[in-house]
This record gives sequence, C-alpha cells and structure tokens, in this order.
Amino acid sequence: MLQKTCVVTFLATLATTTLALTGESQVAFINMGGIVGKFTFSPLPDRQGGGGGASVVIDIKSGLTSELEIQRGVGFEYHIHVKQVGANNNCEATGGHLDPDPAKPGVVPCDPYASDTCQVGDLSGKHGNLEVTPKGDLQLKYIDRQLKFIGDATTIVGRSLVIHNNGTRIACANILPASQTTSANGLPTPLPNANQQGTSSYSLQGGSGDGDNGRMRSNNAHPSEGRFVSSEAMWTAVGSVACGVIAALMAF
Repeated sequence: MLQKTCVVTFLATLATTTLALTGESQVAFINMGGIVGKFTFSPLPDRQGGGGGASVVIDIKSGLTSELEIQRGVGFEYHIHVKQVGANNNCEATGGHLDPDPAKPGVVPCDPYASDTCQVGDLSGKHGNLEVTPKGDLQLKYIDRQLKFIGDATTIVGRSLVIHNNGTRIACANILPASQTTSANGLPTPLPNANQQGTSSYSLQGGSGDGDNGRMRSNNAHPSEGRFVSSEAMWTAVGSVACGVIAALMAF
C-alpha cells in the first residue's frame, strides 16, 4: 500500500510539473538562408493548461527581400513541422506539417475562414504568407486557436518552424521553451546537432533543403515514431523504482 501511495504521489507531482511547463512561451530562432528572426508562441491567458490557443508574435529582422523570393508577389510560406531539425541543420529532417488528426486531414492551402480545413501547422495558410518588404524585416502578431502545448500528437513543443520559398525549405529552427533557447544576453544558445528524434539541441547556422512541395500533405504528418515519450506506463515504472529506492533507504 505504501508503495502504491508513493507511486500515485509521484505521478501527481509529475503531472503538476508538466502542466506548469506548458504555461511557458515557446520560441523558434531563425538564422538561416539569409533570414534572421524570432517566432514566439505563448499560451493564451485563459488557456494556461495548454489545451488550445496561442498568441503568435513574429519578429523578422532581415531576409524577406525580393531578391530571395522565387515567385514574385507570393512571399514565403511557413509551417510547424512534426520533427526537429536534423543533424547538420537539415530542414528536410523535420518531416511533414503538424496535422494530428488522421481521420480529418487538413489541406494546403486551406480556407482561412474555415479552420477545420486547415492543418494545425499550416500557419501561412491560416494567417497569410510572410510578405516581402523593402528592408526584409516584418513584424506580425495574431491569435491561433488551434495551437496546443500538450498532447503527444498535438503539442507544438519540441517541433520545428520551417520557412519555405515557393515550396523549398530555406530556413528552419526548433520550437523550444524560451528558457532553453536564450542565453544571459538574450541571444539564442547554439547547441550542436539537433536531430529529428526530439533532442533539446538547437543550432543557429545551416544550409537549406529542397524538394519539398508545400502544396501537398506529407505522409509523415502524423508523429508515429514515439518521439514524445510520456506514457503513463513508463512513468509509473519510473515512479515504482524511485519509491523502491526510497523505501530501501528508509529501511536502514
């Protein structure tokens, strides 16, 4: 009985801690392909549990110029992808767009006035492409009610933000808690070899990928590789071991 009580307490503490973490803003720093900027995703004040809804703030410092644009007058598509940036800053490793409901897949481009037709990760489909400006800078702010901060299949935490140029992936960065992605001077902390299996790594530098058709839904759009390890069974086992150790120590 003591062991069971200990495990239950452990799981309750873990759930409380996880819920608290969902209230933190998530940030993707882009510095690739000539584009430098910051994407911030914050839970809405009335949705601190992370179940749905985010304030999105985009601050592009440079790079959105007509010289970079392939198809003039279209701008740059951008999406949340299911996997993290690959080794050597490979944007292709990010997989498909976040689209967690296989029974009701979204389409690209979608009807922004009918959100049920949109992929969750299709930010440009819902809110418009990143526009070209004379100086290459751009500031945007909007609310996206579809974005979530919890759930193995639905969370945006630990995913990636990818910018496309007429379908080609030209810049990408991982979406990580703000406290993990900034140093004391407020600049992104470069960590080597971020990979598609969900490490906490994140890198500033890198090249671009190509061959991505941004107008087609990827077969990789549903995260089925188990990159988010959060099953109750696993944590129950961890709690059981931890409580066993505690009981053994108390026996001395």
